[in-house]
Amino acid sequence: MKKKILTILLATAVLSTTACNKAEYRLNRKPDTSTDTQILKSVGIPSELTEDVSVPSLWNGTLENRATRVKNQYDVSMKLDYITRKLTVHEDLTYINNTGTALDELYFNVVAGGYYDKGGNMAVHSVLINGNPAEFEESKETVYRLPLSFDLEAESTVRIEIEYTITIPDGAYRLGTTGNTYNLGHAILTPAMYEDGKWLIEPYIEVGDAFYSEISDYRVSIDVPEGYKVAATGTKKNDVYVAEDVRDFAAVVSSEMNLLCEEYGDTAIFVYYPKKCSKAADHVLDTTKQALDLFNSLLGKYPYETLTVVLSTDTIGLGGLEYPGLITVPTDMKLESGFKYENPAVASLTRTTVNGIAHQWFYGIVGNDQVRHAWIDEGMCRFMEALYCDSYNEGQGEYTLMIELGNEDQGVYDAYHGVIEDCFHIKLGSSLYDIADPHPQEYIEISYKAAAMMYHIYKDLGPDAFVSAIRDYVYYFAYTEVTPAEFTYFWSMRGDFEEMFSIYFS
Repeated sequence: MKKKILTILLATAVLSTTACNKAEYRLNRKPDTSTDTQILKSVGIPSELTEDVSVPSLWNGTLENRATRVKNQYDVSMKLDYITRKLTVHEDLTYINNTGTALDELYFNVVAGGYYDKGGNMAVHSVLINGNPAEFEESKETVYRLPLSFDLEAESTVRIEIEYTITIPDGAYRLGTTGNTYNLGHAILTPAMYEDGKWLIEPYIEVGDAFYSEISDYRVSIDVPEGYKVAATGTKKNDVYVAEDVRDFAAVVSSEMNLLCEEYGDTAIFVYYPKKCSKAADHVLDTTKQALDLFNSLLGKYPYETLTVVLSTDTIGLGGLEYPGLITVPTDMKLESGFKYENPAVASLTRTTVNGIAHQWFYGIVGNDQVRHAWIDEGMCRFMEALYCDSYNEGQGEYTLMIELGNEDQGVYDAYHGVIEDCFHIKLGSSLYDIADPHPQEYIEISYKAAAMMYHIYKDLGPDAFVSAIRDYVYYFAYTEVTPAEFTYFWSMRGDFEEMFSIYFS
């Protein structure tokens, strides 16, 4: 049945509007065969059954939402006016109080409010709570308080309707526009996270992935001008993008992109690309398929029907952006002339694509606070890059990423013992606010340092035991959020890493 749905989905994309026409799309159907790579040789044996409560009793290669909490439901309609750069939004949120306590207030992340200094604007026209008028109050920068006129008991539901308009800033930001392309990241207002008896007040900043939200269901309609394509989270069904079990919703709207489509196994892959970047698009499509082969085998099967990659030639230094079912990848039109795999720019294109796909599992499926604890998901994704590059021997010379992580792991130990000066200038547990301007490069350091730690675990356990552990890690924490304490506890149950954690977090 799912195969039939995917075929219909792709056919719909071909026949509707200008999504795919004969001049600009290619659709190939190929069998879902896994490449016999070095790492894939080690992933055939599921974890053994165990009485240890920290390990799931069965790993069957699929990922399901086993969380007991009821999910928030978003019904959203958007309309884009490209002349005024305005996005008009009606948001209908059914919010479930999963905090375990009665609430007399809610807090919302209003990321769109963080772009005033870049020419953006945000105007809330009305708020209704169960049909009664209410108003937002600014709490701290992009975090707003929504007072309730009643106590919302634990496990109770409230309906919140919000009408607002966003003036999209000029620039290739998460929420921004360049030419006739519009990035619509975080255009939807989402409740803040509630942990340890309090709301997390975490204002948005333009460093890393400064957002943290829980698994929800989305239904989003996007009204765009004629001739524009929409790349979005979820599956388009009856003109509505439906996305279940996702943390965020994002979209890219453009009149300047071609579309490459392929049904690969149970996943419909869409690659949107600038019209002069066809070679890069072909490469990204191949990379996406290989990454799915590897990660499906290592981490559990990609759980969504679609995976969309958007290539961009203008990213204002943001690099790749990752959202559920949708990633963006920077490219360069210069690559089209003499496209060669040994070109460092091609290697960067490969690794950025792989990193974004790895984020579908790490933060997307296994969540964490990316503001306070960015190392948790970033280290995993950087290490997955190394596994990919080793498995397919792509984008590397003799000095591979895996070797680099090994050297950095040794460097952390040498610096701890005073043999050398520490090559990392940032502590692993730093928050994004600790690494804001003027040192944004320290965010990259966090990902490499955390990946070096994962390398240490990998080498200590060995490939077979590591694969067994990483499968259980994803399966056990799927669709929940991992804290640093849970992370260290889980891996400490797999090996003696007390000294390693002490050194890395010193």
